[in-house]
Amino acid sequence: MKPKGRLLPLLCVVLAALPLPAGAAASSSHAGDFENGYAKAHLAGSHGYRITIFAFSGDLIVTARKGTASVSYVLLKGGLEGDRIHARLPGVGRVFLKFHDHRRSHGRSVKGCRESETTRKGVFVGTVKIKGERGYTSASSHHVRGEIESSGRCQRRPTARTSAADNRLLTASTDRGNGRLSFSAIDFPSSIFGSDLLFGASFARARGQMAVITTQNAVVRHPTDLEIAAPPRSASVTPPAPFTGSASFQQEAADQFSWTGDLGVELPGVGEVSLAGPKFETSLCVNRRCRGDKDETESNSIIVEILG
Repeated sequence: MKPKGRLLPLLCVVLAALPLPAGAAASSSHAGDFENGYAKAHLAGSHGYRITIFAFSGDLIVTARKGTASVSYVLLKGGLEGDRIHARLPGVGRVFLKFHDHRRSHGRSVKGCRESETTRKGVFVGTVKIKGERGYTSASSHHVRGEIESSGRCQRRPTARTSAADNRLLTASTDRGNGRLSFSAIDFPSSIFGSDLLFGASFARARGQMAVITTQNAVVRHPTDLEIAAPPRSASVTPPAPFTGSASFQQEAADQFSWTGDLGVELPGVGEVSLAGPKFETSLCVNRRCRGDKDETESNSIIVEILG
């Protein structure tokens, strides 16, 4: 499942919320091009989840987060219309709200925007009802605190990209039902991010005009959790909690690769999933040079997208 059209900048918002090492950020040439501004609201969900609603003109993201786990519902329909948010999330709930501002503030002018930033803080009144899959969380409210921010007509340039040289990336993914289950291990350059390692698992699937993206992550400072042989024909990962087990990448022949082990993780609303096995397509990249089942261009694009 590859993001297309309007889904790409919205997925970048989701990626930006992930616990990346300091200095790393997802970016897009579309980021910041929200001519009519956006709305943001927060409310508490059950079982310790915090729910955030992002509404743009014609698009909506509802994210439930608890610790390193998150579930994002990306809806390419509905969103922000004036001071109203009207959207139905298939199988999850609905968001019908009208904003009442209590105060507003004008910030500094933003380069590339015709008007200065304006933030209106207040209360959204109406109905929010969310029920997560398998009951991992739920929320219901008629009054939600939030804000609407606008910076006028903007065409901001993407931020300068950080070089991905010396970066190491191991990915594995497979089809699961109507979605795509993925695992990644990223070792950032020590000269920039120290010895940070980012492990991530995600399950992305479509539900009508809505994408559901479930993620689990771990950031550690132990390089031995990702071991890559020299030359890089094999690698192994042993991520910390919430992951369990380990997995190994092996180049068996010129065009034959294996991904084996008992690596797994529990995803909210999905349950325990296996992250290794013969059905996975894999890729191992060192200094932008990749080998594996997955296309080299696709693997490199992941590095560039995450590093920004």
